[in-house]
Amino acid sequence: MLLAIPAKGKQTNKKTTPYSDWHRTLDRSLYMVDIDGLQVRYIDGRLCVVGVIEETSVRDDHIVNDTYLNNIVWRYNNRDLQGTVVRKVANALDTKAYIVLYRNDLSKLWVYGLTGNTGWTEYSQDEYEQFLLNLKPGRD
Repeated sequence: MLLAIPAKGKQTNKKTTPYSDWHRTLDRSLYMVDIDGLQVRYIDGRLCVVGVIEETSVRDDHIVNDTYLNNIVWRYNNRDLQGTVVRKVANALDTKAYIVLYRNDLSKLWVYGLTGNTGWTEYSQDEYEQFLLNLKPGRD
């Protein structure tokens, strides 16, 4: 698989910190991927990771259709190392990985199951909360 790794010093998204800007100037073999979140829950008194979450947003006025959603999956799986790394982290933590797309006003959220390529599901805030509450440890 051919991966297009961003050129040294090139900012590819809006998120930036002095550290990440500096890190992009280092040797290209020092590729770094940020993990947006770990969904955790206490189960039987034990802290468990129940999901690895990658977040991405869409403007409130932008049309979200199948092409738009498929392009997000393509980016995670082909252009960037993000999808590969997130799956590896989820596997190491014995859980699943997800992409969460959300409108900036949080009126709609979409979830894609990266672990099993399960497709997109659209949620309201309340429905997404239920999705999170239903996450269980393990990859089943």
